Amino acid sequence: MEAVLPALQPGRLASFATLPDGHDPASFVLAHGADAFRELIQHSAPLSDYLFVAAAKGSDLQSFEGLAFMAGNARRWIDQIADPDRRQLMSY
Repeated sequence: MEAVLPALQPGRLASFATLPDGHDPASFVLAHGADAFRELIQHSAPLSDYLFVAAAKGSDLQSFEGLAFMAGNARRWIDQIADPDRRQLMSY
């Protein structure tokens, strides 16, 4: 995600797909086939979903401290988004 956010200019979209442990795109295609890879990409998560799920990892969202931890994680990534409008919208 750190490589994508600074390059996220107006009009560009980003989505994220998680590969199984031990796989990169090439090894996944070799093991599971191109159709499985296309399926994985078609079900990729939009940036907003992926970012907030990743930021919430390890957080107890039922507590103030956990919410603050998640917000700090999210802020660290949101601040890296190049598109000022998207950065502002994701800050709400």
